[in-house]
Amino acid sequence: MVGALARLNLNYDKLSSSAKKVAEMFQLKPVCYNPFMNSIAQLVEVVHSVDDSIRLIDEAGSCRLKTQIGVQ
Repeated sequence: MVGALARLNLNYDKLSSSAKKVAEMFQLKPVCYNPFMNSIAQLVEVVHSVDDSIRLIDEAGSCRLKTQIGVQ
């Protein structure tokens, strides 16, 4: 099994809190073998990816600011 549902089954504990809330909204819990829930698993992945992107942007911004003011 490969794809969003398999990744969710293996890595549910590593999801962001927002992604877990979306999964709960659709009663998606690991381990799920229902192939019709793959689209929901993809949605959960997108929410997690957006959260991770925001985190990375925030980190990059703080590093750039520290470099500009000479703090290490």
